[in-house]
Amino acid sequence: MIDCLYNITAILKDPAATGQAYRKGGLKKRLLGIEEDTAKYVGKPDWDEYNRAETKELNLLIRQSDYTEQE
Repeated sequence: MIDCLYNITAILKDPAATGQAYRKGGLKKRLLGIEEDTAKYVGKPDWDEYNRAETKELNLLIRQSDYTEQE
């Protein structure tokens, strides 16, 4: 709970810059998680399908946020 309050306080100090960095950080963390799962469970059909679906959803979130994958 304290982490959430800290994040909100930090974002509210400069929402345009910090909010965007926070969002990008969250998307990057999710991407790294998918990459880790893909490497760990490669060749397992259920996991392959799950990771494909997660990647597709993440790419949609990135586009909806007006970011590029490189950002």
